[in-house]
Amino acid sequence: MLKIIAATDFSEAAKHALRFIVNATRNMDREILVLNVVHLDGPPPSAMMSSIIESLKTKAYFDYQTLSAEISAEFGEEIPMRFHAEVGHPASRIIQRYAAAEGADLIVMGMKGLSGVEKAFLGSVAANVAMHSRFPVMIVPADCQIYPIEHIVDATDLYQDEIEFGAVMQFARLFGAEVSMLHVFASDDAVEQTNIQALNEGLVKKYGELKDVRYVSVKNDNVVNGIEAYTNEHPTDLLVVFTHKRLFYERLFDRSISRELAFESKVALLVLKSE
Repeated sequence: MLKIIAATDFSEAAKHALRFIVNATRNMDREILVLNVVHLDGPPPSAMMSSIIESLKTKAYFDYQTLSAEISAEFGEEIPMRFHAEVGHPASRIIQRYAAAEGADLIVMGMKGLSGVEKAFLGSVAANVAMHSRFPVMIVPADCQIYPIEHIVDATDLYQDEIEFGAVMQFARLFGAEVSMLHVFASDDAVEQTNIQALNEGLVKKYGELKDVRYVSVKNDNVVNGIEAYTNEHPTDLLVVFTHKRLFYERLFDRSISRELAFESKVALLVLKSE
């Protein structure tokens, strides 16, 4: 059974992320664990602590009951979900701890106020979870369309090893999706083209002709622009990146790049971490 942690603050963005993953896993044997982390602004007097925590958890539970009824009504079926609330800080650490305790396969989070990949990742709870979690993390933008996951774009940056490729293919098989392994390069350098060709040939040699996998490249001086161009022009339901790719992330999130990142992603992101 696929065990999914859906972190929620009951915002519209979080509800959208829950709808997205419910739809994407509709035909799977899965359980969705809805987690709400309530943050207290400063410690209350100790005598009041217990009653305040219980009050907050009770409110969260009733909010969940409303949410659960809405989701079940929208999908026309009873969705296998259960609820857990915790009070504490930081939320990112509590989410990861709960995922570990439950043996989760995936953490799903929504993004609110999205204005680009940079803002989506930097300085948010989702960022902290995605960048530090040992669990796969799916981040769903608030304006992401709810479709089955049929087309996965894997941002490889020419450094993907066998383990990473296997991780991507595990999710591809889970969703029954085809995979485009995307590399964004800065020039028409013959060496660059040779590397791409060699990598493609190496994949074919190692894994055989994979009918649902292809290697594609985009020429662009800015990796974000390249990804944006490709995902705008080709069907993309899920974009995969790996957190340990320092080169990729420096290029993607470094504020010193030529223009401020304003890649308004409408694509769900799957963030994986290699061993």
